[in-house]
Amino acid sequence: MMDIARPYLRRATVNEGGDNHAISSSRNAQAANIAPYTPGDVVSAVQKRVIDFANVHSGYNLSLTGQEPLSVVQYTKGQEYRSHCDGGCDGAPFLTGGRVATMLMYCQISSHESGGGTTFGKAGI
Repeated sequence: MMDIARPYLRRATVNEGGDNHAISSSRNAQAANIAPYTPGDVVSAVQKRVIDFANVHSGYNLSLTGQEPLSVVQYTKGQEYRSHCDGGCDGAPFLTGGRVATMLMYCQISSHESGGGTTFGKAGI
């Protein structure tokens, strides 16, 4: 997946005030969205597993249609994404078309001493 994303990596952006491509000082990394190419390719297989996992653990019946593409994010030394909410942060009920799950998969593990940790503060993990 990193090999597929590498040529498309650009400065990571955030969604602020309806602008999906806003540059934010709280996020400095490289990112690329990768969409399934053909049924059976690695991106399609991973995205299917992510959706299946989300369905089992959420009770929703999500399908590939209408979902966000997989996003590959690359952090180098000193880069970070500070505390933020994926989707709504106000505790309001789920809205049709809104994000219901965020899943992280690490392609390369950093040592605790060099950073690379992720926390879900509101969930206490």
